[in-house]
Amino acid sequence: MSSAKKNTLKLILVNILWGCIIAFLAYRMPSFVDDYQHQTSFADGSRIVSVAQIFPSVATYYMTWGGRAISMFFIQLMLMLPKMVFVVVNALIYIAVANVIHQYALAFHNKMVKEKVAAGDVSMIASIIEISAIYLVLWFFMPDFSEVVTWITGTVTYLWTNLIILIFGIMYYKAYCDVSGKRDNVEYKDASKSVASVVSSIIAYIVLGFLSGLSNEAGACTILFALMLFFNYMVIKKHRTEIYQILGAISCAAGAAFLILAPGNSTRTAAANAESNNIIRNYIFRIGRESFYTLMFLMIPFAIALGHTVYRHYKQVNTESASTRGKINIPEEALFYLLAFVSVYVMTFAAGFANRIFQLPLLLICIGFASSLAMIIRSEGALALRKGIAAVLVALSIMALFEVIAGTIYSASRDSFYDRQTIYYHIYDTEGVLSGNGM
Repeated sequence: MSSAKKNTLKLILVNILWGCIIAFLAYRMPSFVDDYQHQTSFADGSRIVSVAQIFPSVATYYMTWGGRAISMFFIQLMLMLPKMVFVVVNALIYIAVANVIHQYALAFHNKMVKEKVAAGDVSMIASIIEISAIYLVLWFFMPDFSEVVTWITGTVTYLWTNLIILIFGIMYYKAYCDVSGKRDNVEYKDASKSVASVVSSIIAYIVLGFLSGLSNEAGACTILFALMLFFNYMVIKKHRTEIYQILGAISCAAGAAFLILAPGNSTRTAAANAESNNIIRNYIFRIGRESFYTLMFLMIPFAIALGHTVYRHYKQVNTESASTRGKINIPEEALFYLLAFVSVYVMTFAAGFANRIFQLPLLLICIGFASSLAMIIRSEGALALRKGIAAVLVALSIMALFEVIAGTIYSASRDSFYDRQTIYYHIYDTEGVLSGNGM
C-alpha cells in the first residue's frame, strides 16, 4: 500500500474512531426531560407515530411556544424512529461538524499561502493532525457536552443546526478567500457558470440560508452579522457579488425573522421582561451573566487558540519583506473570535439563556485555532513539529478513550449517564457523573 493510501486510511480511521465514540455515548444516553414531552403532539397531545402528525404539531409549537420549527421537526422525527437512527445520524453530523471546521482552516491556509501548496503526503499528514486536534478541542472543551452532543432534544437544537450555519457560512467564506487571496492589482473574476450551475447555486443558497436563519437565535444573529461583514468587504473592495449570494442573505434574514417573530416567543419574552421592572438592571445582570459563563467555558480554549494565532502571526511577520513589516496587521483569525463573542452577547437581548448556547462560540474559536494550526504545521521545515504534535495528539486521544471507558463504567454503577465537562472552579458536590472534572 502506498504512503498516500495509508495516510488517507488513517484520516478515515480518525473520523470513524470519533464517530464511534459519539455513537456509543448517544446510544447509552437515556430519554431525558424534554424528550418525553416532545414524543407527543403539541396539537392534540397524542403519541407521535407517523410523520404526518409532526407537521400540525410543529405548527402548534410555533404558534404557542417558540420559533425553532426546523429543529422541533427533526426532534420529533428522531424520537418517533428507532433510536439507532438518531445514533447513526448524530455521529455522522458530529463528524461533519469537525470536517467542515477543517475546511475553513484549509480555505484560510490556501488564501494565506497563495501560490505555495503543500505536497501531497505533507498535506495529508497535516490533515490528520488538524482533524485530530479539532476533535480533541471539541472533546475537552464542549460546554454541557451531553446536552448538545448526545441528548436528542439538545443535540438536534444546537449541533445539527450549527452544522447548517457552518456549511452556509463557508460558502461565503470561500468566496471571501478567493477574492482577498488575489493580489490587489489583479481584478477578481468569477469563472463563467452554466445556467444549470447558477440555478443550482441559487437553490442551495436560498434553502441553506433560510434554514440557517431558522436555526437558533444566537446562530441566526451571528450568521447575519457575518453576512453584513462579507457584503461590506465586497463593496469596499469593489468586487462583484453574485445573485445567489444576495438571495442567500435575503433568505437567511427571512428565516431569522420567521424564527424570532414567532408568536410563541411572546410568552417567554413577557416572562423575561417581568423578572424586573428596571430594564437597565435587567441588561446589566444579563451582561454580567454572559461574561461569567464566557470566562468559565471559553477562557481556556480561547487562550489556546489565541496562543496559536499570535505564534503564527509572529512567524509570518518575521518572514515578510521590510516594506510590509511595520504595518499594523490584525491576524485574520480574529474574525472568528469576534463572531464567537458576538454569538454570546447577542443572547443579552434574548428572553432565555442556557449554557448550551456556548457550543457555537466554541466551534468558531475552534475554526480560528485550526486555521492557525494549519499555517504552522504546513510551513516549510515543520517536519519535527508535526511529529511532536502527532505524538501529543495520540496521547490525548488515548486519554479520551480512557475517559469514555471509565466514565461509562462509573455512570452505569450510579444508574446515571456519561457527561463530560471540564470545570474551572471548585465544586463541592454534584449530581450525576461529571467525568473529566477530577472526580
